[in-house]
Amino acid sequence: MSIPLDNPDQKLVPFLREIANQIESEELAPELLQSVGEFYMSYTMQQAISHDIEASENNGEFNTMDAIKFITLGWYIYTFILATERDNRTEQDKSEQDKSEQDKSEQEDEDDNITQDILS
Repeated sequence: MSIPLDNPDQKLVPFLREIANQIESEELAPELLQSVGEFYMSYTMQQAISHDIEASENNGEFNTMDAIKFITLGWYIYTFILATERDNRTEQDKSEQDKSEQDKSEQEDEDDNITQDILS
């Protein structure tokens, strides 16, 4: 089925379908998957707020459920997104430290070999 791309909004359809395919096949880079997850959470929150405002009798003021959703979204962002970033930085720092220690060890071995050659 071909989708006419005359309407700019229709360009989203193949774009979003391709993202969905990449997620299903686990081909999407972690950074992009994080962005898609953030978009999803934002979209879901906006939909819920819009629905609540339309159904609300308080003319768009925050009600208890809105506050709970807002706090939950903050918790999700902190727990899953920021904690993941922190863990990734920690792993990167550790690998850089390991590489530095390996380079230092190799340099010490080379220095020992040179010393032994001189003494021989």
